[in-house]
Amino acid sequence: MLMRIRNRLRLAADYLLGRDKLRGGPMHLTLESTNKCNLACPMCNRDLDPMPRGNMKMTMFRSIIDQCRKTLEFIWPFGEGEPLLHEDIYDMIAYARKADVRVEISTNATFLDETTNGRLLDSGVDNIILAFDGASPRSYEKYRAGARFDDVKGRIERFLETKLEKRSRARVILQMVLLRDNHSEAGIFRRMWKRPGVDVIRFKEDQLKYESL
Repeated sequence: MLMRIRNRLRLAADYLLGRDKLRGGPMHLTLESTNKCNLACPMCNRDLDPMPRGNMKMTMFRSIIDQCRKTLEFIWPFGEGEPLLHEDIYDMIAYARKADVRVEISTNATFLDETTNGRLLDSGVDNIILAFDGASPRSYEKYRAGARFDDVKGRIERFLETKLEKRSRARVILQMVLLRDNHSEAGIFRRMWKRPGVDVIRFKEDQLKYESL
C-alpha cells in the first residue's frame, strides 16, 4: 500500500511539473483478454480492427501483473471481445486479486449459467458490468444481434439470485448504451432492473456515435 501511495505522489508531481518522463509505474491497465465475440452488435467497431482474433495467454497475463504489481491498483481484462469466451478469465481475475489488484469485467451475459455464475463470483471480481442494451425484444435484439432478449434476461436474473445466495460482495452494474431505438425505454429499463443484487443502473452515451439521437 505504501509503495502505491508513493507511486501516486510521484505521478501527480510529474504531471504538475510537466515532466516528459514519469518516475512512477502504471496504476490502471486495460488488458484485453480476448478480442473474440459471439455477437455481431451493429454499434461495435470490431469489424474495423485489422488485428487477428485470439486470446491473451495466461503466461503473458501473469507476467504483466507480476511486473506491475507494486504500483498497479485496477485492471479491466476486456476490450472489444467477450471476456467469458476466454477459458482462463476466472483464473486471470483470481491471479490479479491475489496481487491485491482490483478487477472490473464487462460481459454481454450470454454465457452466464449455473457453472459460470459460480466461477465468476468466486473469482473475487470487484465490479461486473452486465451490458443489456434494451428493455424490449425489438430494441435489445437489434443492438445485441445474435442474442435473444428473454434468454439473456433470464440468465441475468438467475445470476443475481446466485449473487444473493452466495452473499457475494461483487458490485453489479446493469448498463444500457443509449441509442436511437432504446433511449425511450430508459424508464422501463430502470424499473426492470431495480431489484436485489443490482448495485448500479447505468445509462451510457453512444461514444462511437453509431446513431444520432
